[in-house]
Amino acid sequence: MLYRTYGGKVPMDVILRTRNFAGMHPTMCERVRALIEAADGQAGWGDGLRTPQEQLRLFLSRHRLDPNGKVEYNGQRYTLEGSPAARPGRSMHEVGLAADLRGAPTNNPKFDNCDWIVANAPKFGLITFAEVNKEPWHVQPVELAHARRDYEAKGSAWGAYPNYAGRGAGADVRQQSTSNDGSATTKVAQEISAAGLAPALVARAGDSGPAARVLIEALIGRGLLPDDPASRDRAYSDADVEIVKAFQRENGLGDDGEVGPLTWGKLLKNIEPGEDSPMVRALKATLIVRSLIKDNDANMSTDYGPLTQQRVRDFQSASGIDAIARVGPQTWTALLGVKRRVEVSDRGDEIDETEEPSFAEIDLDDIDLVDLLDGRPAE
Repeated sequence: MLYRTYGGKVPMDVILRTRNFAGMHPTMCERVRALIEAADGQAGWGDGLRTPQEQLRLFLSRHRLDPNGKVEYNGQRYTLEGSPAARPGRSMHEVGLAADLRGAPTNNPKFDNCDWIVANAPKFGLITFAEVNKEPWHVQPVELAHARRDYEAKGSAWGAYPNYAGRGAGADVRQQSTSNDGSATTKVAQEISAAGLAPALVARAGDSGPAARVLIEALIGRGLLPDDPASRDRAYSDADVEIVKAFQRENGLGDDGEVGPLTWGKLLKNIEPGEDSPMVRALKATLIVRSLIKDNDANMSTDYGPLTQQRVRDFQSASGIDAIARVGPQTWTALLGVKRRVEVSDRGDEIDETEEPSFAEIDLDDIDLVDLLDGRPAE
């Protein structure tokens, strides 16, 4: 049988392999799977485990900066615009104890019918948020506190969870220690990185997606392409590949035309708060493709101004990086989602060897799968 997801219908074994399903607490996985399989098409899979980075993206997509706003995060005030979204560090999704489900299809593609989920969730040890945030698609274990703050205050009964602020881009070890009947389960040690759960930006010949967009801006910033619309209105073309190969040879790199961590490290620059330079556009293009700022002309200026700095600080804070708005090796590596650290030192800056060099990367073979199930447009 095929089950609904945000990207289409897929078999259950595909859902089970996705990192946002498999990353949930094992008891949560068991209950959600049982509910979906029993629903006879009335329920499908949406979202489960989120990193703080992903939670930040959702939070920023539903809030706007407002000095008089009622919501405070990272020293700034925000006003809600749209459905509620918890601040990073406040969501049960981040600890693998919440899931968003698909309901039955309706005539309006923006809405699902979640009546079956609401009526039957308790049979599977789950409670919906239909009466909490008017979110009938959101489910959590019935016996646990609804709010993450309360869950933690009561001792985190179902075990520990990722501490994304632990080191580097947030990698730490999660141990899942209890099952639904309270018995001990196998402890699972898993390195989790806030950056590593985003597809890596690696540009290859013919690409026209996010990596290619960032690459074109970086080439323009380096003066290797002209700064005009014709340069931007195209994919990573054969002509661009030859430019990159020449750049790679000049910098002692293998001239394969593929732009990964080593080539990014030579192309990109450290960016300081308040800087005004063409390379700032490469930063802004990266923030856009990661859905951290909106895709519009105003956001593609060469000025690294206060609002963009705040977005970067929010991202750094969620990724376990010092929130100082300076975009150096750690921040570039986290934004690019690559495994190997991007050493950006072309301004003559000394590389800080104390910075954590280990970042996780999603298997590139899984990117299509992630796009299928997690590729929802920004809110």
